[in-house]
Amino acid sequence: MAYDITLLIFGLLLVCKGGDWFVDSSVNIAATMKVPRIVIGGTIVSLATTLP
Repeated sequence: MAYDITLLIFGLLLVCKGGDWFVDSSVNIAATMKVPRIVIGGTIVSLATTLP
């Protein structure tokens, strides 16, 4: 049981870190393309979170 809980916590940490990288990359794309962050948030982030 301790092994399962450890894997669950590790998986949640990986999901959180992946989300952080995704948001940081989206902000960098917005800055590179000189597009407002709200546009990137409304398109790339919303599409990527609803696709799965």
